[in-house]
Amino acid sequence: MKRILLTIAACALMVTPAVANFTFTTAQVLSFGKISDYTNDTDGDASFQGAYTTSAGYGVTLPAGSVGLVAHAVGRNIAVSGGTIEWIGLGITGVDLSSDDTFVVTLNNDNDDVWKYKLFADNGATAGGFVSGSWTSVASGGSTTLSLAYSGLGTTSRIGLMIGSDTKENTIHSSIVIPAPGAILLGSIGVAFVGWLRRRRTF
Repeated sequence: MKRILLTIAACALMVTPAVANFTFTTAQVLSFGKISDYTNDTDGDASFQGAYTTSAGYGVTLPAGSVGLVAHAVGRNIAVSGGTIEWIGLGITGVDLSSDDTFVVTLNNDNDDVWKYKLFADNGATAGGFVSGSWTSVASGGSTTLSLAYSGLGTTSRIGLMIGSDTKENTIHSSIVIPAPGAILLGSIGVAFVGWLRRRRTF
């Protein structure tokens, strides 16, 4: 019996780190909106068109297990404003981040050219926010996993990603990969089991 418990505990420890991460659910991505504080748009015409779970709504082929994000007029109009990158911030508010310490997103660049990505999370004021360090460039058809460590953020936090380019684009397509429910459940079981073992040792 002890050997079985130790085996389960070892498995639990291997999946425990995933539970400390915050990642989006389908419902959360579908409720995304434009976050103006994390948008840099000199021309003022960048707009968020919505989130989609089908290729028909998304406008291009949507990778399996993902929710697609569509925005218009993102990126620098070089003829007007020079060559510096511009971006749009997309995300949600009112998320409880108090039990997590790392924000993780796996995303796909479903456009026909390179796009750049950053993550952000804050407590309602950008001065107290956390933004991933450098822009991550993703080639057309490519994917990447971004992570952002944070602490001290509560239920009023805004959280999301910035999508940018140094060229003006008509429409952008980027999709967020949604973790399988089984992986989330397994991680939860692991944490609960490790907690139970620790409590037993204190008695």
